[in-house]
This record gives sequence, C-alpha cells and structure tokens, in this order.
Amino acid sequence: AHPAAVSDARGYKSLAERWVTQGLYERNGSPTAWRTPGYVALLGAGVLVSKSNLWLGFLNVVASTAVVPLVGLLATRLGLSVRASIIAAGFAAVMPPLVLWAPVLGPENLQAPLLLAAFVLLAGRQRYGVTAVAGLLLGLAVLVRPESIVYVPVGVVLLLPGPWMVIVRQSAVLITMVLLVCTPWVVRNQL
Repeated sequence: AHPAAVSDARGYKSLAERWVTQGLYERNGSPTAWRTPGYVALLGAGVLVSKSNLWLGFLNVVASTAVVPLVGLLATRLGLSVRASIIAAGFAAVMPPLVLWAPVLGPENLQAPLLLAAFVLLAGRQRYGVTAVAGLLLGLAVLVRPESIVYVPVGVVLLLPGPWMVIVRQSAVLITMVLLVCTPWVVRNQL
C-alpha cells in the first residue's frame, strides 16, 4: 500500500505535526480526545526527523514488523515447540494485513506489537517487576487504541496457573499499571 496520508492517516499526521510544532493537541482549534495520544506520539517522534510520508510509513513498517518475532516468542512461552513457534512467526510474517498495510499511517501498526510484547512478558512465571512492565505496555496499547482495554483480562489469564494469592497480587499490579498509564489521559479529557 502506498503510505499516502489520507483519511484517518491524515488526521493522525496533522495532529502529530501540530503537537510537535505548536505543542497543541487539538483539532479545529479545540482540545480533542477524539484521537488517543499513543500512536500520535510515535508519529510526532517521527515528524521530528522528517514529515515525509515515506519516512513515517517506514516507522510504521518497523513497528508492525515487530509482530513477527513477538508471535514466535509468545508461541514458545506458551509451550509450543520451536518448530511450531517458527511456523507461527512465519504465518505472521506473510499475513496480508501486515504485508499490505504496514506502511499506512494507522495505530494498528503499533497496537499489535505492544499487546504481544505484554503477553510475552506475562506468559510463564515472572516477577512483579515484569508484570508491572507488561501493565505499562498494555496501558500504552490502550492509549494507542482504546479497545485494547479488552485485552487486559487476557493478560490476567496468562498469569494462570499458579497459587491464587500470587495471581491476585500479580493481577492487581497489572491492572494498577494500566490505570496509572491511562488515568492522566482520562483526567485531562475531563478537565
């Protein structure tokens, strides 16, 4: 797909440019909550280097390509064989949405790697610090695409099996981190 900034992509790009050049997170002269700041922040970082659609599309390709090794890692963490994990990563590498839409400016390119990275961290036994980092990644995914909130229970399921008190404490750490990341955005929008 050609990475031309049209439709939604144009909205994300213009918001990122305005945020970087003027320090304003607004549309049509008014502060907005219409677009969450996670993906816009990635584009804003890219705009600091170049406003070129080709450059910003390349950043999206890099972000979305992270899905491939993350799928392989997640498969391994879930107990699949190395061969099955490589096959899973191979399927991820050739799935049409990844190949065809990666350069298009859209938050899905960042959402999927954030969710998968959190799941990789949560799969298997881990310490509270790792769970906190996974919560941070899930919170960032929510700030990229708000429907990512529905994946928080998946993160809790990945903590199973184990002693129930450990699962309860780890779930509390995970949910607390998601809330710490997302609450400032909610408060900002209320104000």
